[in-house]
Amino acid sequence: MKKLKAIWALLLFVCGTWLLWWNEGISAAVSGAIGSARPITVELRNLEKADPSFSGKMVHATGLADTKDTLTDPLTSASATAIRLERKVQFYQITEHKSSRTTGTGENKKETITYTYEEKWVARPINSSYFYYKEYDKNVILMDIPNETFFAPHVTFGAYLLSPPITSAMSGSVPIDVTVVSEDVEKLAMQITPPSVLAAGRSYVHVRGSVVHLGRNPSSPAIGDIRITYTAVLPSEVSILGQVAGNTIEPFKASNGSTFSRVYMGNAGMNEMYGEAETQNTTNMWLRRVMGTLLACFGVKMVTAAKLRARVAFPVGLAWSLLVIAAAMLSTN
Repeated sequence: MKKLKAIWALLLFVCGTWLLWWNEGISAAVSGAIGSARPITVELRNLEKADPSFSGKMVHATGLADTKDTLTDPLTSASATAIRLERKVQFYQITEHKSSRTTGTGENKKETITYTYEEKWVARPINSSYFYYKEYDKNVILMDIPNETFFAPHVTFGAYLLSPPITSAMSGSVPIDVTVVSEDVEKLAMQITPPSVLAAGRSYVHVRGSVVHLGRNPSSPAIGDIRITYTAVLPSEVSILGQVAGNTIEPFKASNGSTFSRVYMGNAGMNEMYGEAETQNTTNMWLRRVMGTLLACFGVKMVTAAKLRARVAFPVGLAWSLLVIAAAMLSTN
């Protein structure tokens, strides 16, 4: 037990140290890319014609991101004319929740562990064979379906094309009413519907708006049912920070090897977008610093005697973290 505890402590300490070191490098690289791009950014106001004089330049532009591509999910034939089509899958499963409560002190100290069970929609199937109470080992699934995202290969921005890194950064997904092909739905129904149900003229495939429900009754889900929800990023106005390469807008390539681009859904000015990018980078840097420090402190705490933990673990972990941060900052400068 002590050996296992020591291994976990070392793992936490090493992970915290690595996170702190990596964080300073990536934060400095992103900051450098932003700092290189900002002073050379120019406004690209006319999107009606690709201007060769802008090729190679870092630009800020606002316009309509559009596509004529129809994206189709081969599983259900759900389709939409969109920049991105997203399939989100949920499974109706029994879940186990473990809670503990400690009462008394000293020799009378007692820990009570309670297991509770609930049926609900979850992101992935749950292996119920590991449940504490075996009478709840009932989880099954009709079929295993992953989440998937489909991207339009051609997204225009006036006379320009947007590169995949730009389009993948677009947000604003909305539920869409899907159109499915009856032949494909029948194929899917044949895979999951019991023969006796098919013989009665019923199916386990139900389409309602943006949701495809796989199961007997969408209004009363059973263990193993599947719910597929479709959302899409539709053509819309966007503001972009990116580099022009011919008739394509792509991420800016900084001299430090990092890339930088920014997409804002709607109309946003250049200074606003750069300000948000800098704020996000700073916020992410401090979040990773806190996480790395906590991991290092927990690692020290696990191998420190109980009487000394309160006085030793945090100061030693913090001191080590500050040392790693300082060394990493020096190495990146």
